[in-house]
Amino acid sequence: MKTRTKFFLVVIALSVCCIPLFAQISEGGLPPSFQYEKKGSSLRASDSNEAHIILPINFDVKQLIAEDKEAEAAGESINCAKIIPVDLTMENSGVWSTLSNGQEVWQLTIEAPKAIALLLYYRDFYIPQGGKLFIYNKEKTQVLGAYNHTTNAAGRGFATEFVAGDLLTLEYVSPTGEASVDLPRIRIEGVSYGYNHLNVYTREKEGEEAATYPCYVNIVCSPEGDDWQNEAAGVVRIIFRKMTGTSSLCSGSMINNTKGDFAPYMLTAFHCVRETDASTLDQAVFYYNYNSASCSSNTAPATTQTVAGAQAKVETGDGYSDGALLLLNSNVPESYNPYFNGWDVTGTVVTGTMGIHHPAGDVKKISYSEFAVTHTKWTGDLVDGTHWRVPKYTETPNGKSIVEGGSSGSPLFSVGEHLIIGTLHGGHTVEVCENFELRYSSYGKLWFDWDQMTNPDLHMKTYLDPESTGALKLPGSAYTSTGTYTVTFSVTDGADGTPITNARITFNDVTNAAGNYTFTGVTAPR
Repeated sequence: MKTRTKFFLVVIALSVCCIPLFAQISEGGLPPSFQYEKKGSSLRASDSNEAHIILPINFDVKQLIAEDKEAEAAGESINCAKIIPVDLTMENSGVWSTLSNGQEVWQLTIEAPKAIALLLYYRDFYIPQGGKLFIYNKEKTQVLGAYNHTTNAAGRGFATEFVAGDLLTLEYVSPTGEASVDLPRIRIEGVSYGYNHLNVYTREKEGEEAATYPCYVNIVCSPEGDDWQNEAAGVVRIIFRKMTGTSSLCSGSMINNTKGDFAPYMLTAFHCVRETDASTLDQAVFYYNYNSASCSSNTAPATTQTVAGAQAKVETGDGYSDGALLLLNSNVPESYNPYFNGWDVTGTVVTGTMGIHHPAGDVKKISYSEFAVTHTKWTGDLVDGTHWRVPKYTETPNGKSIVEGGSSGSPLFSVGEHLIIGTLHGGHTVEVCENFELRYSSYGKLWFDWDQMTNPDLHMKTYLDPESTGALKLPGSAYTSTGTYTVTFSVTDGADGTPITNARITFNDVTNAAGNYTFTGVTAPR
């Protein structure tokens, strides 16, 4: 048969999409130095570099906390850490060693005296195929990693999560036990010195301030959280890097879109990202399932699940609804069981709301109000009706939950339909447990964020209704991966429809909304 220049290929795909996963994901395991002793030094250029670097602390923590309280009172997101600029690479820091099992490792210990926890910001982060990076604390009770080539930041900035204590060690394991042809690139540009809101205390612990009030209700409490576990799986704790040289705490929520493609959109507040730019958003860290193990415990999970990096898509800005829509730089692993929360942009008043959030960076809490929301605006807003006011909160069997700093950006759900109607901007500050009935909160309306800004580039519907369906409500959805499927197809001659067997096909991984694949490079056998 002659070779034709045009063919038709019809494929009905049995999966939605396959998007590569690049995130702050680790494969587990332990650093080999935990098991094997150092046998000797290797011949590397950095052998003479310091293996243990102690950073100078040239700021007053008490003064920082006092300044933060003033900023929080003015409506800013709450700071938890001060960033110490550094320039640490595998070429100018750390030492290489050979372990007794023959593996070659590079190690660098960083100490920042009296820090609650340390977080690393990277200008460059590249792990070659077969290489592994671990990060662990002084007691070796917290281990991050192993990070491998799937973690690489594709030329962007990167961050790894907080490690408890004032000392951490990086340990890179060479893929072959000797110098790799494809060398790693690890360049640390900042060490975030955690000084506040990063440990959970009880109010009764003398001399230390609690992360949150003891009357708050954990999301795992029954009956309060029984019907909200799906929605809670989409709510995250966020560490943002600010251009002012600090790290701050906020909350946010994964949000569904009408295309149903599980694009990793994150809804939060504009004031949380006001002092960020493209490079610092690449270094945001999103914590999933940051929950206590029980209703009565405020202990953070032993193992955290994080994703790093995002891009800003919509920021409504000051004077409006305080909304922000981000797109994560990577998909969320299915193992995190992420939930993409649904939304209601009708602007209809609802009676009964639920807030799910991370106050002061604490484990996830739930706050219920049985009252109808009212229309309001934030002080200084340029237009009316940009916000929902939750007039007061309702005591539940396990306590009295409200919101506070760190809850900013968290979603407000309608109790009837479990749909997001707003994002937290702020509220009235009182001593919560004693004056619970006086507390109210204001949430930027998702209705306003949807399409009310004069500039259409600031309409969230562009991203959340990408196919212009006109939907005003959308239910939430649990993430389902594509898995491995068998696809049946046929190839026919474009001129006369003659079936072609054994055709050679090049896949280009392009699907349309109906799930149909298209192909290029189809060639008949000779």
